Amino acid sequence: MHTIKVILFSNLRLKVGEKELRVDIEDQSTIADLLHMLVEMYPGIKPHLTDKIIISIDHKIADKNDPIPLDAEVALMPPAGGG
Repeated sequence: MHTIKVILFSNLRLKVGEKELRVDIEDQSTIADLLHMLVEMYPGIKPHLTDKIIISIDHKIADKNDPIPLDAEVALMPPAGGG
C-alpha cells in the first residue's frame, strides 16, 4: 500500500470540499481502481466522473487502465462547460 496525491478540479473540488486529497491505494492499482475508491468515499462525485474526464498522472495524460506509480500525483479534471 502507498499514498498518492489526488488533485481535484471544477465540480469534483466543489463536491469533495477539498482541492487535494492524500489517498492510500494498493500496489498495482489503476486509475479505474482509484475512481471506484473515490466514489465510495464521496458518492456525490459519481455523475462528474464521465468518459470525458481528463486524467493525468505526474502531469502526463493518462487512461483509466493505467497503473498508478508510487508517490504519484493524479489530477482529475472534468470537461469545461459553457457555450
